[in-house]
Amino acid sequence: MRISVITFLILLSISSAHATADTNALHTALEESVNTVNNNLNTMRNSCIGISSDLNHLKILAGVGTGLSSAGTVSSGTAGVAGIIKHKSDKQAMELSAKDLWEQIHNNSKTNPTHTELSQDQVSDYETWFKSLTPTDADHKTNIAHTKQQLRQLTEAGQKGEKMGHLRTGTLATSAVLNIAGATVSGIDIKKNATITERISNCLNATQELSMALMQLKMNKNAYDADIANTSTPQQNFISDTEITNIQNIIDACNNWSTVDLSKIEKQAKAATVSNIVGAATSTTGAITSAISNTDANRLSGTDKEKNLNITSNTMTVGSTVAGITATIFNATQINKIKRAVTVADECEGALQTK
Repeated sequence: MRISVITFLILLSISSAHATADTNALHTALEESVNTVNNNLNTMRNSCIGISSDLNHLKILAGVGTGLSSAGTVSSGTAGVAGIIKHKSDKQAMELSAKDLWEQIHNNSKTNPTHTELSQDQVSDYETWFKSLTPTDADHKTNIAHTKQQLRQLTEAGQKGEKMGHLRTGTLATSAVLNIAGATVSGIDIKKNATITERISNCLNATQELSMALMQLKMNKNAYDADIANTSTPQQNFISDTEITNIQNIIDACNNWSTVDLSKIEKQAKAATVSNIVGAATSTTGAITSAISNTDANRLSGTDKEKNLNITSNTMTVGSTVAGITATIFNATQINKIKRAVTVADECEGALQTK
C-alpha cells in the first residue's frame, strides 16, 4: 500500500512537470507570434501609409493634364472657326469684280486726309483698264496677277481674311504649346505612377505576411487559452480579442488593393501622352502652314499653293482638336480610376492608424 502511494506521487509529479513544460512552450510560441504580428504591422505602416498622398498628387497631375488638353482643344477649335471664316472671306474677295475691288479700296481710304472722291468717269476708266489687262508674255502675266492680288488684299473681305488667318495661326501655336505641356505632365504622371505601383505591391505583400502571422497567432492563442483553462496557472493576456479584430480589419481594408489595377491608370496616362503629342504635332504643322498661307506673297493669290496651304492648315486644325478631345477623355478617365485607388488607400491607412 505504501509503495502504491509513492508511485502515485511520483507519477503526479511527472505529470505536473510535463504540464508545466507544455504550458511554457505554448506561452513562448504565443509570445513569439505576437511579436511577429507587431513586426509585420510596422512593416505595413512603412509600406502602406503615404500612398494616399502620392495618389492625390497623381490626381492633381491628371487634373492639370485635363486642363491643358481642354485648353488646347478650345484653342484649336477657335483656330478651326477662324479658318472657316477666313475661307469665306477669301472666297468673297476672290470673286469681287474689278469695279467692286476699286470702290472698296477707295471707300476704305476715306480716313486718309488726302482722300478725294472719284468721279464715275474715273471709276469706269479704271474698270476698263483692269479688264483690258491681257498678258502678252509670262512676266506681264505675273505682274498683272500680282496687281490683282494686292487689290484683293486691300478690300474689306481681304483684310478680314488676313485677320482670321493671323487668329488661326496664333491659336494653333497656342494649342501646340498647351499640348506639349500636357504631354510633359502626362510623362511625369507615368513616372509617378510606376513608383506608386511599386509601393502598392509592397503594401499587398506586407498585408499577406501579416495575414499569415495573424493566423498563426490565433492558433497559438487558442492552444494557450485551452491549456490554461485546464490548469490553475494564471492566464497572461498577451493580446486581446479586440486587438485581433482590429488587425483583421486592417488586413481586410488593405487587401482591397488587390481589386485596383494600377496598370489601367498608367495606360490612360500613356494614351493621353500620345494624344497630346499628336495634338502638338498637328497644331505645329497647322500653325506653320497657316502663317505661310497668310503672307503677302500667298494671301489671295488664287494659286494652288495658297489653296493647298489653307487646306493643310484647316485639316491640321481638325486633327489637333480631335487629339485634344481624346487626351481630355483619357485624362478624365484616369482621374476616375485614381479616385477609386484613393478610396482604397484612405481605408487602408485609416485602419492602420487605429492600431
